[in-house]
Amino acid sequence: MARCCRSEPAGAEKSSSAGGSVSETRLTKTLSCTLLSSVIEREIIPRLFDGHPGASADADTTGEHHQGVPQDDERPCGAAAALAVDPDEMVRLILAGHGTPRLLDPLLRLLDQGIGLSRIYLDILTPVARRIGELWQQDRCSMLEVTLSLSRLHCILLEIGRHNGGMPAQVFGKPRIFLAPVPGEQHTFGLLMVQEFFLQAGWGLDSRYDASLPTIIKHISTKKFDIVGFSISGPDLFETLQNLIHLVRKHSLHRNLSIIVGGGLFKDQPEFASRVSGATVVGEGVNAVEAAENLIYTDDRRRVARQPV
Repeated sequence: MARCCRSEPAGAEKSSSAGGSVSETRLTKTLSCTLLSSVIEREIIPRLFDGHPGASADADTTGEHHQGVPQDDERPCGAAAALAVDPDEMVRLILAGHGTPRLLDPLLRLLDQGIGLSRIYLDILTPVARRIGELWQQDRCSMLEVTLSLSRLHCILLEIGRHNGGMPAQVFGKPRIFLAPVPGEQHTFGLLMVQEFFLQAGWGLDSRYDASLPTIIKHISTKKFDIVGFSISGPDLFETLQNLIHLVRKHSLHRNLSIIVGGGLFKDQPEFASRVSGATVVGEGVNAVEAAENLIYTDDRRRVARQPV
């Protein structure tokens, strides 16, 4: 499940969003991220598929908006415009609490028209997730709204995969990958999309989205993976990433383990790519499967070359 939980400095007060109630603000300050995520995962996500209480999928949304979200008369631009879906409109509908069918239908029509999954993920869903994060950073929506919105996006992600023929079974002979955000990382929607790419390619996959460093190391030391991948969004956790890479290599059951890393850090501050030691940086999530397969192919060639003739 996608989570977006942010810690505030001691004594800091975060204002409630436009449309957010006082009780909601108190809730976000009282509940821990773990408890909130658990409640959403078990109680709220199943209901998202049935629509938001009190708002049908066909409800008129005139006048409904959140501060900072562009209104209907603003046109989409760039790659999303070519797909005739406005990410800003999706943000508005998601924050307004519309159910999955209302949000999903335009995307399913694109699939039926032959638009690839990667274009929908990267040109529509990624900008939507980024915009919601920006609204949170600008104090224009609450943590609860962000968490629910990203949960709706996760539901959409899963439904698109199912509509596209369902998740293929693991292809015999395909490698296995373990994916996780760096411990402490709170931005995981991009990693969810990368996970979908690997599943669609038939890879065996295991993932942990809220695991501590000891939990990841224990998992790596008891199960064999061909590739391990980590995501990171900002420089604050870079040293944690480097330490994680070192420990994973030390404890992995796979002697020739390949590690890939990616995330917003390497897009926003590309100079960090040259500072990564012991792993391959993947700049774009859509290229992760190809990069991983190239690493395995290269590793296999080296092993064959070392064998005596």
